[in-house]
Amino acid sequence: MEYFKIFSTGKQQWWSQDGLTYTDEQDAGFWPENSLGMMGLDDTQTAVRYVPPPQTLALIDSGLYEFGALSPVDGCSKGESERIELRRERDERWQREMNDIESETIMPYNPAWMHQIPHD
Repeated sequence: MEYFKIFSTGKQQWWSQDGLTYTDEQDAGFWPENSLGMMGLDDTQTAVRYVPPPQTLALIDSGLYEFGALSPVDGCSKGESERIELRRERDERWQREMNDIESETIMPYNPAWMHQIPHD
């Protein structure tokens, strides 16, 4: 498999591994060829072939290296998109629980019993 770094001719810098910021070539991220299509490169961004060091290739082969390639979810990095999904699930669960609570506890306004509500 071939790997690539992304160079921005507009900024004269390289993409960092998170795919959101720019850095120098030494700290630039790299991605497998099959992820370049979903990254949405424009005319000012150039994919440059890169050969990772042997230690990194060993991590990739064993599945322990996580690329910062942009995922289809929200155009974020993999880890970030997982956090977004977890946050959405948590927010949806919270909203369902709040809807259940509101339907059980909120009583319609009734002036006859309003004087019984304790005030601080």
